[in-house]
Amino acid sequence: MRVRLATIGAVAAIILLSAPAHADGTVQIGEGAFNAGSGLIKFDQVSLGTTNPAFAILITVALVSLLIGYAFGYAVRAAMSRHRHRIASERRGWA
Repeated sequence: MRVRLATIGAVAAIILLSAPAHADGTVQIGEGAFNAGSGLIKFDQVSLGTTNPAFAILITVALVSLLIGYAFGYAVRAAMSRHRHRIASERRGWA
Protein backbone atom coordinates (compact mmCIF):
# COMPACT_ATOMS: atom_id res chain seq x y z
CA MET A 1 0.00 0.00 0.00
CA ARG A 2 2.80 2.44 0.87
CA VAL A 3 4.68 1.57 -2.30
CA ARG A 4 1.56 2.26 -4.37
CA LEU A 5 0.98 5.66 -2.68
CA ALA A 6 4.63 6.58 -3.16
CA THR A 7 4.44 5.64 -6.84
CA ILE A 8 1.27 7.67 -7.36
CA GLY A 9 2.83 10.63 -5.56
CA ALA A 10 5.98 10.44 -7.66
CA VAL A 11 4.01 10.28 -10.92
CA ALA A 12 1.84 13.23 -9.85
CA ALA A 13 4.92 15.28 -8.93
CA ILE A 14 6.56 14.55 -12.29
CA ILE A 15 3.43 15.56 -14.19
CA LEU A 16 2.94 18.76 -12.21
CA LEU A 17 6.56 19.83 -12.31
CA SER A 18 7.12 19.04 -15.99
CA ALA A 19 4.54 21.54 -17.33
CA PRO A 20 6.14 24.85 -18.37
CA ALA A 21 4.47 27.44 -16.16
CA HIS A 22 5.19 30.91 -14.88
CA ALA A 23 5.08 31.91 -11.23
CA ASP A 24 1.56 33.30 -11.66
CA GLY A 25 0.21 29.95 -12.90
CA THR A 26 0.01 30.64 -16.64
CA VAL A 27 1.13 27.97 -19.07
CA GLN A 28 3.20 28.92 -22.11
CA ILE A 29 1.89 27.73 -25.46
CA GLY A 30 4.03 28.16 -28.56
CA GLU A 31 2.88 29.91 -31.72
CA GLY A 32 2.95 26.64 -33.64
CA ALA A 33 -0.01 25.36 -31.62
CA PHE A 34 -2.36 27.82 -33.36
CA ASN A 35 -3.69 27.65 -36.92
CA ALA A 36 -4.26 30.80 -38.93
CA GLY A 37 -7.94 31.74 -38.92
CA SER A 38 -8.96 29.03 -36.47
CA GLY A 39 -10.68 31.52 -34.20
CA LEU A 40 -12.52 33.21 -37.03
CA ILE A 41 -16.31 33.18 -36.66
CA LYS A 42 -18.26 32.97 -39.89
CA PHE A 43 -21.88 34.08 -39.86
CA ASP A 44 -22.68 32.79 -43.35
CA GLN A 45 -22.65 29.16 -42.27
CA VAL A 46 -25.86 27.20 -42.69
CA SER A 47 -27.34 25.42 -39.73
CA LEU A 48 -27.44 21.63 -39.87
CA GLY A 49 -30.86 21.46 -38.25
CA THR A 50 -29.62 19.50 -35.26
CA THR A 51 -30.70 20.22 -31.71
CA ASN A 52 -28.54 20.61 -28.68
CA PRO A 53 -28.59 17.23 -26.89
CA ALA A 54 -28.67 18.97 -23.52
CA PHE A 55 -32.12 20.37 -24.31
CA ALA A 56 -33.38 16.94 -25.36
CA ILE A 57 -32.18 15.48 -22.07
CA LEU A 58 -33.79 18.28 -20.06
CA ILE A 59 -37.11 17.87 -21.88
CA THR A 60 -37.02 14.09 -21.36
CA VAL A 61 -36.27 14.48 -17.65
CA ALA A 62 -39.06 17.02 -17.27
CA LEU A 63 -41.60 14.79 -19.00
CA VAL A 64 -40.57 11.70 -17.02
CA SER A 65 -40.74 13.59 -13.73
CA LEU A 66 -44.16 14.95 -14.71
CA LEU A 67 -45.45 11.46 -15.50
CA ILE A 68 -44.00 10.01 -12.30
CA GLY A 69 -45.54 12.83 -10.28
CA TYR A 70 -48.91 12.32 -11.92
CA ALA A 71 -48.78 8.55 -11.35
CA PHE A 72 -47.74 9.02 -7.73
CA GLY A 73 -50.53 11.54 -7.17
CA TYR A 74 -53.05 9.20 -8.77
CA ALA A 75 -51.91 6.32 -6.53
CA VAL A 76 -52.13 8.49 -3.41
CA ARG A 77 -55.59 9.79 -4.35
CA ALA A 78 -56.80 6.26 -5.08
CA ALA A 79 -55.46 4.99 -1.75
CA MET A 80 -57.09 7.87 0.11
CA SER A 81 -60.36 7.23 -1.68
CA ARG A 82 -60.26 3.53 -0.77
CA HIS A 83 -59.46 4.46 2.81
CA ARG A 84 -62.39 6.92 2.96
CA HIS A 85 -64.78 4.34 1.51
CA ARG A 86 -63.59 1.73 4.02
CA ILE A 87 -64.07 4.15 6.93
CA ALA A 88 -67.53 5.15 5.66
CA SER A 89 -68.61 1.52 5.22
CA GLU A 90 -67.40 0.67 8.73
CA ARG A 91 -69.42 3.53 10.16
CA ARG A 92 -72.51 2.33 8.34
CA GLY A 93 -71.91 -1.21 9.52
CA TRP A 94 -71.35 -2.64 6.05
CA ALA A 95 -67.89 -4.03 6.74
